[in-house]
Amino acid sequence: MNASSASPYVLPALPRILITLCYDAGLLAAIGLAATYLFVLRPGDGRDRADSLGLRTRMRSVLSVVGGVLIIASYADLAVTIARSEDHPNYLGAFSPAVMSRFVTAPADDGDWVSAGLLALIQYGLLVVAGAALLASRFRRVRGRGVAAGLVLALFGTTVSALPTTADALTGDDLVQTLLIQVHIVTAGVWVGGVFGLGLLAVRDRRSGGVAPIWSTIWSRFSHVAAVCVGGVLISGLWLTWKHVGSPGQFLSTPYGRFLATKITLVLIMIVAGGYNQQVLLPRIARLGARGGAEVAIRHLGRVVRIEAVIGGLVIMVVPFLSGSARKEAAGAPASPIDGRLLALGLLLIVLIAFGLWSAGRFARSFARVSGPVEENQA
Repeated sequence: MNASSASPYVLPALPRILITLCYDAGLLAAIGLAATYLFVLRPGDGRDRADSLGLRTRMRSVLSVVGGVLIIASYADLAVTIARSEDHPNYLGAFSPAVMSRFVTAPADDGDWVSAGLLALIQYGLLVVAGAALLASRFRRVRGRGVAAGLVLALFGTTVSALPTTADALTGDDLVQTLLIQVHIVTAGVWVGGVFGLGLLAVRDRRSGGVAPIWSTIWSRFSHVAAVCVGGVLISGLWLTWKHVGSPGQFLSTPYGRFLATKITLVLIMIVAGGYNQQVLLPRIARLGARGGAEVAIRHLGRVVRIEAVIGGLVIMVVPFLSGSARKEAAGAPASPIDGRLLALGLLLIVLIAFGLWSAGRFARSFARVSGPVEENQA
């Protein structure tokens, strides 16, 4: 491939950037907050039960707002999808119900098993219903069922968006990429959304003048969820980076590479902050918990999580600018299709990352057990 075939970076239009930002934030928050509600904020016993039920009620209030955002953002993102399908995008005109109706009812192209419009209708329809379920979770008769339904529908919606319209796209390489994109979206959503939601609840607890004992259990539970998500983000992120960036130099020589390098740097900062929580603060909380002096460490951990949430927001702000590919901008060769060698390397990376995360968690738990009690002023 020669330099004449390079594809220059095109900055997305401002409406597309803003709408994509709102859509991504709404979708990731819906997935992350719902998963956190269902798997982390489980009711405890005694005093912990009362505290956890209060946190679950507040989380449903946040989820209802997120549900409303997801409904509006899904409608707007459908308009962006329609505008991008045109040679001369008209973002304002794409909001017209008549234009949307023509797009979703258009017949499939020759050779396609389904039209792009029908897939978009199913995708955004599922997300709108997911948003409605989250919105309704504030009502007593819905509650957890609404949250669970919202999470399942949101996951189905993201899956539909990845389906190809032609059977020719169902190659092994395309299927692997589609799967890893979904892994990237879901694990990033659970991680970033969970960090945001718990950070928000922790701020309110701090302002109320105390730290509920249940928080030590919540942070411990979430650390396990976050570790799995970090593994998913790393594995899928490495694959997607290789698909779009052909050499280290392209991180600096191409606009796409620079935006991606910014995103990777922010994600690594989040991982370091999470590692600090797991290796330092959680063992400290475990050692102090029996003496009733863990409040300072819990507050400290909450501050670190809020910093993670801010950085996660910056990551989401970078995503709309990741349009195109550094390989194409640098007139480089496309990534090789998956073969046995690449598959073996990928499996090895999965094993190494999983082992590393498991070892880190085991070390933190062992350190908490053998260190013994410490004085409260050390927290």
